Amino acid sequence: MKGLYRFSILHLALFIGALILSNMWLFLGLSFAAGLLPRLRVNFFYYLLLAVLAFVIALFIQPIPQFVNESIGSIMGLESISLWLVIAVVSTLTMTLLAKAANALLLIIRPIKAPEQMLGEEAEDFVE
Repeated sequence: MKGLYRFSILHLALFIGALILSNMWLFLGLSFAAGLLPRLRVNFFYYLLLAVLAFVIALFIQPIPQFVNESIGSIMGLESISLWLVIAVVSTLTMTLLAKAANALLLIIRPIKAPEQMLGEEAEDFVE
């Protein structure tokens, strides 16, 4: 399990970079790359927790201007629902689903060896 904690900082950095860079292709690519890095079976809620944390950090680094929030809120007609909430839900779910899909594809292409087949330190880092 300690191998997963080593990658959590890297996943968080990829998610923050995906949110800050303001490019759709980089957003999709970096979110997908977060699922490719460890060849471990990772839970959906791990990626969701990191995506929410990355969104909160990204809002402090690069906030959305207030006039954009008000103008889009008046266009959409969602006076009671904040634009921040809509963007947060869509962004975090997109990042989470892309990372989980990449992780599942990685495990299909290159499955994890059983602990009996591993040698030395690899057997200690095995996560079920």
